Amino acid sequence: MSNNLHSHSQSVFRTEAWTQAWLDTWGKDISKGLIDLGGRGNPLEMLYRIPHRFKRVMPVSVLCLVGNGFGTLSTPRSEYNDISDLIRESGSIHELSKELHKLPWQQMCLTDIAAGYQEEDDVLSLIDFEPWGNHLIKEEPGYSIENMDFDHYLAKLGKSTRLAFFNRRSRLEKHGEVQRQQYSLIEIEQFFQLLNDFHIQRWGNPCYSGQSMNFMKNFCQRLIDSGGEAVPEAIMVDGQPVSVLFDVIWQNRRYNLQSGYHEHFAHKIPLGSLHLGYAIEDTLKARQNYDFLAGQGKKTDYKERIATHTTLLRSHIATRSYWKIVKSVQIKAQHRLNKMSHHQ
Repeated sequence: MSNNLHSHSQSVFRTEAWTQAWLDTWGKDISKGLIDLGGRGNPLEMLYRIPHRFKRVMPVSVLCLVGNGFGTLSTPRSEYNDISDLIRESGSIHELSKELHKLPWQQMCLTDIAAGYQEEDDVLSLIDFEPWGNHLIKEEPGYSIENMDFDHYLAKLGKSTRLAFFNRRSRLEKHGEVQRQQYSLIEIEQFFQLLNDFHIQRWGNPCYSGQSMNFMKNFCQRLIDSGGEAVPEAIMVDGQPVSVLFDVIWQNRRYNLQSGYHEHFAHKIPLGSLHLGYAIEDTLKARQNYDFLAGQGKKTDYKERIATHTTLLRSHIATRSYWKIVKSVQIKAQHRLNKMSHHQ
């Protein structure tokens, strides 16, 4: 593997703020499988094992990074993951592979790794040290705007995109007094309730469960204590919230975690787009990068229209004794078919 690749900027999802808040929230669910490689209580040096059924048939033990949910353990998605802290703790990729070799597991899941960067090179190098199968389970683009002059950014956009995200503010102002209100951490549960209400309108389900809201509140407090920022913001029209945006800022990079808005507020006023437009302007004028992460809108891939940069995120599963597992699955599947044929 090459050692000349650039690293992606440190992800807010691989900070002690995220991983410790995650451990505070879901640690009891993984307590039996928790592994502290460094032995120092640093969540960035921890892994956990979780039971899973490979191909829905074969029971396997899956090794995961603390901070990432897997299978039945559903938690908010983390992106731009890496194993740099595990390598640092072990001393080298080779030493890390020896540490992992001692542990009882069949699969190791490493999700949303930045392709073409040092982070993916580390993962592939780790897998190459052992006779592990490497299976690419998902590829998805993550979108961002890299630091640039705001007016120059506007000039690069198409006419319809500028209209939707920036030039219809005057239409919104005709409906009443427009204000942008940021919520404090004390008020953040009220903010999350608004976000959930708007998500139920659009998607039929809330954005965050009660457990996830507690996690996010803990994460935001830890992030602020570490020098980052949380930006839970609403657009108010005559004092009534019509759109919400949940962002965080870490190391000169702003992340758009969630958003929601009033579905039927007014015709031809794209509330979600306008709110994101305000945030884009704030970010670029502050000389920051803005990361929209992966995922698409309900009807269009709006992130692609406003982004200046795309990072492919790949999810890998390393598998020990892959063909033994596959053979076992095939045998069990054949056994089931035989039983079905016998009863017919």
